[in-house]
Amino acid sequence: MSESKVKLIIDGTETETVIDQKGKSILEVGIDLGLDPPYSCQGGICTSCRAKVLEGQVHMDVNHALSPREVEKGYVLTCQSHPVSERVVISWDE
Repeated sequence: MSESKVKLIIDGTETETVIDQKGKSILEVGIDLGLDPPYSCQGGICTSCRAKVLEGQVHMDVNHALSPREVEKGYVLTCQSHPVSERVVISWDE
C-alpha cells in the first residue's frame, strides 16, 4: 500500500483526499487543497500545525515540540506527518 485515504477536518469542514504515504506531509496536502491549516515553522518545532489523529496511524519524521503525553493522546505535528494506514482522519479542531 502506497496511498492512504485521508479525511482532513478543519474549522468544521471535512475534506477527503488520497495521499501518497511517501510524498508530501499532511500539512502540505492541506495547504495544496486550500484548507488554510495553521502552521508556522514547518520544521517540527513550534506546534502551530498540531492536530489530532482520530482514526488510523501516521508517522512523524521529527518531533521537537510535542510531549510524550500529547503523542499518546493522538496529537501529531502535521508538518512532519505522513499517513501509514489505509485510512486516516486528522482534525485541527480538537
